Amino acid sequence: MKRQLRNLGVLALIVSLSALPALADQAKKKGKKAGKKKPAAVAVEKLVPKSVAETLTDEQKEKIRAIAKDYQPKLAELRKKLAGAITPQQRKARAEALKKARAEGKKGKEALKAAEEAAGLTEDQKKQVAEIQKQIAELTREMRAKIAEVLTPEQRAKLPGRKR
Repeated sequence: MKRQLRNLGVLALIVSLSALPALADQAKKKGKKAGKKKPAAVAVEKLVPKSVAETLTDEQKEKIRAIAKDYQPKLAELRKKLAGAITPQQRKARAEALKKARAEGKKGKEALKAAEEAAGLTEDQKKQVAEIQKQIAELTREMRAKIAEVLTPEQRAKLPGRKR
């Protein structure tokens, strides 16, 4: 009986030791998956006004998601460039100044101008930021134009600033 228990114990030890490499591989795979970020599913409601989103068919929603999925990597790259164009201190100073300007009742270009002045950007940084913002705006216009093509004339009429 003792011999059988010992053999059973040895067998259990061998099985558990042989399973360790497989478990380690699984842990590595899980670690790799955890490190990679999947692009978030695009919420159609963020791309079109609520009044339009409520009237979209499933087919239209899928087309809009596909369009957004095409543009997401390009926009993300430009946003990353934009973030790298200014230092963290400048970014913080700009955010605080923008918040203060809005609290003082400043809006739009006036608030942005105050924030830019507070950030203390160099001329090169200002040019770089302006160029990247221009590229982001152009890509966003392209994406919105493609989305508008998916919509019906009635839905397009509900888009802000457009009467198509």
